[in-house]
Amino acid sequence: QFYDFINGDGGRYEPLWDLWKTEMFGGELSGQMYKEPFGPLWSGTEREALDYCIRQFHMSWLMGVGVDGIPDVNTDAYREFREVADSFGYDLYIDSVVGKNRTAKIQVSLANGGIAPFYYDWHIEYRMTDTLGNVVYRYREEDLALSELLPGQTAESVFFIPEDLKAGEYTVSMRFVNPAGEKCGKGLPRRVSHEY
Repeated sequence: QFYDFINGDGGRYEPLWDLWKTEMFGGELSGQMYKEPFGPLWSGTEREALDYCIRQFHMSWLMGVGVDGIPDVNTDAYREFREVADSFGYDLYIDSVVGKNRTAKIQVSLANGGIAPFYYDWHIEYRMTDTLGNVVYRYREEDLALSELLPGQTAESVFFIPEDLKAGEYTVSMRFVNPAGEKCGKGLPRRVSHEY
């Protein structure tokens, strides 16, 4: 039924194949796969069908882990569970960084190696610290819309180094700022790292 709905239900309305670009998709294990999601049915054609659905619908979540819950960590079943969980949603990473020493800017190329976008436009914050860990400069990038970074694409973010910065050794950090943390102090940031 869901497939027919996304496909436009035989021409009754506009197909929704591109809806995943702006709306988060998910699903639920059902039948025997819900009862024993990491048992015998988890391999072969059932697993292939699940992987196909995850990719086809650009899923970001899946409900239903069976009557026994998440498998024990040191088991093959848990390894299968992590494989499937890691195949969902976005996978943002730093593809490249250009700019060293006393150049006027640092250009960061962000990439999405996942199957769906990050659906929220969190701000990117840069921070420069000296060798003692003191913050000497902060910069907030507000032009880059993270939600528009689709799978397989890259986007550029530029951090301008202050002209009056004293000569020395500094560390530049970058993070995605969770708005919930700014409003109520409980949101966790999404950290991104890359070393040169």
